[in-house]
Amino acid sequence: MPFREIKKKVRHGITASERGVVWPIITKACVLKRAHLMYYDKLLENPAWQDNGILSDIVKDLDRTFPNHPMFRSSTGIDTLTRA
Repeated sequence: MPFREIKKKVRHGITASERGVVWPIITKACVLKRAHLMYYDKLLENPAWQDNGILSDIVKDLDRTFPNHPMFRSSTGIDTLTRA
């Protein structure tokens, strides 16, 4: 998206459907993501984050924080959250 178009959208309000495109550009998140492309994958390969109690704390808090949320009633939903 060209800079002039982004500037115009920011001044007039960014619609919900365009925020996912515009905000990463404005905040330079897309640049950071490209610079650290494999960083997240490297973190997942390190089992230390699972062994220090973080994972058990996340799973334990799911029932208290999201007691009726359907996404966290399945192992797929829980796995998604623990990879955040």
